[in-house]
Amino acid sequence: MGLLKRQVNIDELVNFVAQQFGGKRPDLAQAGGTQPERLSEALGGMKGWIERKFAT
Repeated sequence: MGLLKRQVNIDELVNFVAQQFGGKRPDLAQAGGTQPERLSEALGGMKGWIERKFAT
């Protein structure tokens, strides 16, 4: 059985999470948000985002 290597672009991941709670810094894999109460929801969506990326 071979090793399957998948990569996730961290900028895309941070952008996805940041969009959920109102912020992103475009020149770094760093985000802040104007709706911090939505952070938990945004982080919870990461699993589905990664699964969709790996499905392609």
